[in-house]
Amino acid sequence: MQLAGQITAGNLTAGPGTIELQLLFAFEPAQVNLFNTRIEATLDPALSTPLASTTGAPPGHLASENISPTLKTFSTSSEGAMCSEVSVESLFNAPMPTLLQQTCFLEDGSFAFTSANRLLDAFIVGCAAFGVPAIDPTQPDSSTDGASYAFAFDATARTVTSCTKNGQPAVLSDCVRAATYSSYFKFKSDRVIIKRN
Repeated sequence: MQLAGQITAGNLTAGPGTIELQLLFAFEPAQVNLFNTRIEATLDPALSTPLASTTGAPPGHLASENISPTLKTFSTSSEGAMCSEVSVESLFNAPMPTLLQQTCFLEDGSFAFTSANRLLDAFIVGCAAFGVPAIDPTQPDSSTDGASYAFAFDATARTVTSCTKNGQPAVLSDCVRAATYSSYFKFKSDRVIIKRN
């Protein structure tokens, strides 16, 4: 997936658009869709020649990429930000990270989650780690259709089981598909060679 963007006076802007990324949740990757994604980054002014791979593997560009030996580009971006709406469906489809299964507890000291749970359960149910709140229960705050969604869970299994749309009972799969969480990320990046299609 691609975002339309431009670089002006050392500043990169891109979006809005939909992208798919692997994000780390509790040190485990989850494939998530990000809607209405916008990116801004300041490119560091130093220019240099991209590294060429001598082994056919990273780091460096492959000879088959035909990067000009005289090409010079920025090598880093030390300031970047991305805002988006994280798809609830992505979180619903992601397995519960092992770390959360091992560190999220209920008030009685029992584990909050098992491998049967999904990542969305952690957002909706919340949990404590070592007696300290670790994840506050949080309902989605945005959606792709402008409606307001809320999810309920089974208190025993701590799995999301039902939902409402604008306060009225709705089909869970429909709620999962439309609901989103607003998000804001900061990032730094190394050199990227941008190619035209």
